[in-house]
Amino acid sequence: MKVYVESLFPTGVMIIDDFIDDHERDEILTYVRSLDMHDNDETVPRNALSTFDGAKNFIDDVTKNTAVDDFFDRVTFILNEYANVLGQPELKLTNSWAHIQNEGSVIVDHTHPNSKVSGVLYLNTDRDSNNLVFKNPNPYARLETPLVSNEFNYSINTIPVENGRLVLFPSWLEHGSNYEINKTQGRTMISFNSSTIQ
Repeated sequence: MKVYVESLFPTGVMIIDDFIDDHERDEILTYVRSLDMHDNDETVPRNALSTFDGAKNFIDDVTKNTAVDDFFDRVTFILNEYANVLGQPELKLTNSWAHIQNEGSVIVDHTHPNSKVSGVLYLNTDRDSNNLVFKNPNPYARLETPLVSNEFNYSINTIPVENGRLVLFPSWLEHGSNYEINKTQGRTMISFNSSTIQ
């Protein structure tokens, strides 16, 4: 008798540590902090500021207004490395934005509609920052408590946030902070969406 377990329908999330170095991070943070931001980002409804407007490409602005003049090209390159891993066609950045969370904020669970791959780059975090939490898309995974937790029955998966860390994921994958309250003043990140090149 031959018995084995096959892992079906895995979801790949790409994590790139030190995507930017400390000098580049400081350069981008200085630029983000110089901007007029608003407080109506639905994913972080309170104690946060954002540049989100639905159409603007903030990553392009960073490239034009800071010394990190290859930022747009680097993000596009790694986006397509990830698309290649997933067996997807070439992608382009469609919109991107910065947001700053303050103490007491929570990232509500959400997805990114009208996007193929989304990503988030962490610019200012510490050990008190809330982590990135992905929800299992299988609705039954949340209905029963398993006898033993393992990769086949997790209801959530947590990725710790770190300065300079870039995380890429399918836009349909629900994520947030799992109601974990952020305790960092000025937790800062850049998020983005993408679409297929026509």
